[in-house]
Amino acid sequence: MKNIINETLLDPSLKSIYYNGLSDKLSNKISQIKLIVSDLDGTFLSSNGELSHENISSVKSLYNKNINFTLASGRSDMMCASYIKDCNITLPTISSNGALIRNINSKYVISKTIIKPSIAINIMDFCRDNNLDYMSYNLDKIFFTKGSIRIEKFKSYNKIAIKNHTNPIALNFYDTDNTTNHTHKVIADEGILKILLFTKSKKDLDITIEFLNNIPDISFVLSEKNALDISAKGTSKGEALKILCSHLNIPLENTCVLGDYTNDLSMMKLAGISFAMKNSPKHVQEVATFITDSNDNLGVAKALDFILSKK
Repeated sequence: MKNIINETLLDPSLKSIYYNGLSDKLSNKISQIKLIVSDLDGTFLSSNGELSHENISSVKSLYNKNINFTLASGRSDMMCASYIKDCNITLPTISSNGALIRNINSKYVISKTIIKPSIAINIMDFCRDNNLDYMSYNLDKIFFTKGSIRIEKFKSYNKIAIKNHTNPIALNFYDTDNTTNHTHKVIADEGILKILLFTKSKKDLDITIEFLNNIPDISFVLSEKNALDISAKGTSKGEALKILCSHLNIPLENTCVLGDYTNDLSMMKLAGISFAMKNSPKHVQEVATFITDSNDNLGVAKALDFILSKK
């Protein structure tokens, strides 16, 4: 497979230039990689949510070189299970944008960070009162608004899961009439890892950000256009990467991450090597060590094959 790789140099003015050569320093860093962590949507998966045979094959080739591989997603890890199975991933995965590190097979939890219940209730009430499409991620449950547009993505995943003989995601809905146990309070008291909300316009996004900026003890990040991931303060994929590396006894400098959006930046800034997808925004590409092809043109497989060629 032909590699399409851009070496990112220290001079910012040269970061967008393609180079055929590779410095000895970077070649050495690549040869020392022991763990590769990839984002899922917009990175490992195509734009229509499919996992290519080429990406699967490249991941399995890593194992022959004693390189570990896992995922770091904004999704619940339950919604990663089918891809974990396809790639024979045995390591814990980072999910809910870093709020959870868990081995989905054994259910062993390395780290779990929840939003303070009173704060979570306040945020969910704001979403409800402003007619936002919002979701809450608990450890083993996900809750949706009635009429949620986002739920279609979960329905699509469930078709993949059933076909692949993995568990589909249960679709739970908020109770706004206080007739079931799916009220904001009950859900918050159970422990919310993250709240994902969607705004319909830039104006609504700005209003929501202004509201969130006045709430202590939370972190939030754009995970896609007009979508905000809200977690407990200090939660990020980058912080989760630190915890995972400590658990695995792998130095951060011996890690490589792949991503495509703002919520991947915290990982990119910590890892020894990072790849941004060609479909990622400019500010993400500027941070990454390399730029590979797009998620719709086997960008991950090309990056992994490039790494393997240096081992």
